[in-house]
Amino acid sequence: MQNRITLFLLLFFLTSSNAEHRLDYSYLSLPLPDSRDRLSLNGPWKFKLLPEGAALDPQMTDPGFDDSDWALIGVPSNWEMQGFEQPRYARPSNTSAWYRTSFRLPKAWEQDRIILRFDGVLYALEVWVNGQRVGEWSSAYQPVQFDVSSFVKTQEINYIAVRVTKQPPAYEFDCNDAWALSGIYRDVTIYRMPVDHFSHLQVESRVFDEGSARLRVLYQIAGQADRINAALYDPAGRVVDTQMRAIDGSLTFETSDALFWNAETPNLYTLKMQLYKDGQLLHAIEQPVGFRQVKIEDSVLLINGKAVKLRGTCRHEIHPEVGRALREEHWWRDLQLMKRAHINMIRTSHYPPHPRLLELCDQLGMYVICEVPFGFGDQHLTDPDFQDELLTRANATVRRDQNHPSVIIWSVGNENPYTPLVEKTVLRVKDLDPSRPVCIPMENKDFVQEGFHLPDFVDILAPHYPVPDQLRSFLQRTQRPMILTEYSHSLGLAAEGAASLWKIILENETLAGGALWVWSDQGIRRRDTEGQFPDKGSCEAVWLDRNTVLDSDGQSGTDGLVYANRMPHVDYWQIRHIYSPVQIEERRLGIKSGQQELDLTIQNRYDFMALEQHDLDYMIVRDNQMLVHDVIPLSALPGQTETVTLPADLPDPLGNHDYRLEIRILDNNQRSMHNVTIELEHEQNLAERLLSKEVNPLVRVKDQTFEIFQDPVKTVIDRQSGRITITGLHDSVLLDSAPLLRVSRKPTMAEQRIKRRKWQGDFYWQPPNLDIHSVQSCEIDTSGTVPVCRMQLRYVRPDSQEQVIEMSLNLTFLRNGGIDADYELDFSQVSGVFLELGLAFEMPEQMSEFRWLGLGPYASYPAKWQVNQRGLYHLNRQDLRFQGNRRDVDLALFTDVSGNGVAWVMDHDQMGVEHHNERVVMSHNLYVSGRGTKVNPTQHPVMAAELQPVSGHFMIAPVIGQEWSTGLRLLFGDPGDRSEPFNPFAASYDQ
Repeated sequence: MQNRITLFLLLFFLTSSNAEHRLDYSYLSLPLPDSRDRLSLNGPWKFKLLPEGAALDPQMTDPGFDDSDWALIGVPSNWEMQGFEQPRYARPSNTSAWYRTSFRLPKAWEQDRIILRFDGVLYALEVWVNGQRVGEWSSAYQPVQFDVSSFVKTQEINYIAVRVTKQPPAYEFDCNDAWALSGIYRDVTIYRMPVDHFSHLQVESRVFDEGSARLRVLYQIAGQADRINAALYDPAGRVVDTQMRAIDGSLTFETSDALFWNAETPNLYTLKMQLYKDGQLLHAIEQPVGFRQVKIEDSVLLINGKAVKLRGTCRHEIHPEVGRALREEHWWRDLQLMKRAHINMIRTSHYPPHPRLLELCDQLGMYVICEVPFGFGDQHLTDPDFQDELLTRANATVRRDQNHPSVIIWSVGNENPYTPLVEKTVLRVKDLDPSRPVCIPMENKDFVQEGFHLPDFVDILAPHYPVPDQLRSFLQRTQRPMILTEYSHSLGLAAEGAASLWKIILENETLAGGALWVWSDQGIRRRDTEGQFPDKGSCEAVWLDRNTVLDSDGQSGTDGLVYANRMPHVDYWQIRHIYSPVQIEERRLGIKSGQQELDLTIQNRYDFMALEQHDLDYMIVRDNQMLVHDVIPLSALPGQTETVTLPADLPDPLGNHDYRLEIRILDNNQRSMHNVTIELEHEQNLAERLLSKEVNPLVRVKDQTFEIFQDPVKTVIDRQSGRITITGLHDSVLLDSAPLLRVSRKPTMAEQRIKRRKWQGDFYWQPPNLDIHSVQSCEIDTSGTVPVCRMQLRYVRPDSQEQVIEMSLNLTFLRNGGIDADYELDFSQVSGVFLELGLAFEMPEQMSEFRWLGLGPYASYPAKWQVNQRGLYHLNRQDLRFQGNRRDVDLALFTDVSGNGVAWVMDHDQMGVEHHNERVVMSHNLYVSGRGTKVNPTQHPVMAAELQPVSGHFMIAPVIGQEWSTGLRLLFGDPGDRSEPFNPFAASYDQ
């Protein structure tokens, strides 16, 4: 093997740095050889963690060093996830560690070049093979390859020692708003390459009208060769073209009937290339390729000549069980969940992912904005000493990933200042790959100041977190395409505004799309040994049980569309609804008796795909009974709308029933991809369905109370405290509470954060429910046909006694057994924000079943309700989805397990439920503020000072389980039916 070294070094390493045996970045463009020519070094390695500041011990590099007392660690992994050190967030400690392993090479490799590859090491590595130093590398999210031909022997045991350190000079570039985990966390591979070989491969495609396309292949070779054979195969494995020619560095394939690659139809061809000399095969490579072209015309981003909308999300490479050492099943799971949510783009924030993820994106159809990694470390971006480091990162990113059709845009850094060093890095990216546009993601304040002044070679503007009005103003100031590379930043269950921002994106061609922050919570699974389980009070994590937490470092990483374990939460389903490429415009339709036609407007928001293989599956439902069911094929072309007419023959008369049109859109694989329920409007009286009997309310006046009898229900009103007690059969308590003034809610983590950091002046009122400060008056009027109790109540803001709200509450006791509640609120010197505002009651402790007719199943807030559809819903109070405000509610029941409780009859009003100590507060909400995001306060605050006197109305209907009316049973079933709570966590944030 020594006889080959001199020639090999001259041919192979003239461009390697620091005289190390590190391959030039061009080699990263080559696919790894198949399993016959490579050996995985993944598995157990010997491991030794050293304290901070430990010096290099050269003995540990010696093949004969005794490491028998060292621990074993799995490679790939993060050593914090293996229990060797406590994890830190954002920036790592200054500990270091040694890894050692051995391997044996087959004799057949004796005449080949031997390449050692590390796909990722946090944060820097130094490598020795058989006691000899090979080299070092310090870009944590990018691979490095070393030629170790001169250091290894075949058919003998070879030893590797790797020193991993965490604070090389540029380590802050690899620090982000993320867990700072450590170690050899991606694959380690050793493979062989012939002496004469391909050293670089670059594929570029052009697409034209009528399906014609051209594939240009640029290649370089090392060593000696005289001929190249190349063949292109279509997705079905048929030969498109073959070429045999002399070595000249490029070749071109052309076809007149290409199948283009895009995220909707990810057609992959296969390029096979063989290198020959004197008729002998020297080297062969195989590369998946796609006919896909990205360009910008008239300020519009085009893929294959068509304007596209990037329905994106940002993604950190992290999983609670393995930290950053994700494997195939994790990538598959993420991509499948994303595709199900109609996400078609990933921004790889803030570093290139494992290369296998990009291969899967190629196969499944996912656009990728791939990021040149430098996160923190802004202070280095004006220091010329760090220019080479930035260029190294640009070289490694582009060369590794440039042949993936899924990669459509290069992103350079993240929210960094634009400096001459950054500019040179951008220019290097463009020089390496002129076929893709470049963007520079910018923090909002920096973008406002300098984003519009970026040089023209920054192809795409990429502002972060604009609010709708600001985004509209941005559009008026630029002639470049724009992508919101971060928007609608989630924190806990707060991610407001995705729908309104997406509407602006859809309306403007220059807005190519956006990426929500972020795909998943950054929780890592940890065992708690200090008894930190939140038995009471707020929670900023997800607890699987009382001793196991998915730790996101408090509010730092609790910002996903899915929980850390990939269970979707409401924001996932919300974005699935918004991103759906098939939309139905109508929310309500009027109906009549007999035969009729219902027209629906169907929007096809696909960029490339027509709907001819999609179906509309619909049912017309009366209460809980299906009346009509049919399936209608769709046909709209991409970007077009069509009107679908549904025939319906409805009962005569319609009767006092609730009618709904329930729709499922079935995709080309007959899977449900979008669900919509349309309210079918007609005259109905829900009160009659609840209360059909005739009673004569009787009143008994006592010294301190009024007693009103509506057999078998009795209502007692305490004249001094205002407390209202309603009892049913056998004196069972159905309601026992004074009227509470609903002025707020339990603030989310996002609302607490905004209050601390950004809100000017006082923010939201607390506590959420104000007790009566004083009962000004409480009288009962029996002069009319039915008794009316009139109450004047005063409520005072606890932290500002001059802020007063007066409530006038009238309770009318009806002959059908119901109680009409009319109330009016008047304000004096109030300020701040009402997160919610209305009239509330605390429900008895035994009440556990919540049923309603309205939008559900999730809570609804301004700018965050679109996923919810009209229907009949039933949740147990222990359900994860229980708490929150419901919108467009006509009927709500809160009962015990036997169906005893109260119903609230309304007219498309808002109704909230929230845990309060051991009970639940139900509130009739006149106003509800939005929840905002992690970085922006809500765009929909209810400003106290702007309110005039407001009024509300609903009816309280006591319900007794054994006396449920037929009409109520048709809606909600048997009064004893129980909803099994969906409660996958012992405790979780914003609950």
